[in-house]
Amino acid sequence: MKAVTPDGSMECRGSPDSRQVVAFQSAGSLWLYDSAGGHRHPIPDTDDSIPIRWTDNHTVLAFRTDKLPAKLFLVDVVTGKQKILQELVPGDRAGVSQIRAAVASADGRTVAYSYHQILYDLYVVEGLK
Repeated sequence: MKAVTPDGSMECRGSPDSRQVVAFQSAGSLWLYDSAGGHRHPIPDTDDSIPIRWTDNHTVLAFRTDKLPAKLFLVDVVTGKQKILQELVPGDRAGVSQIRAAVASADGRTVAYSYHQILYDLYVVEGLK
């Protein structure tokens, strides 16, 4: 058995025909790998993007993690051409810095995502000696 992606690859997703794998690299972008080995290349303009799933053998559904609202988009794995489908934004953005994980239907219309929300309470104390 031989590894398809190098160390540091995360969020690996195999294409429907099992010929390709898209993965997030620790350097911060998406890479496309040939399952048989050999051919690999970065997907243009995918910095801070996480792959969710393939929609066909040429297109991946992904989301950007670098800011809120997070953009959910389709990306052509060869050209890097992108089409924004929707924005992911929690109902209450207070204390939320980024979307952490997402899953979606094949057409990208139905999405579930998670995020960390950190809230603090501030108390004013008077009369201490």
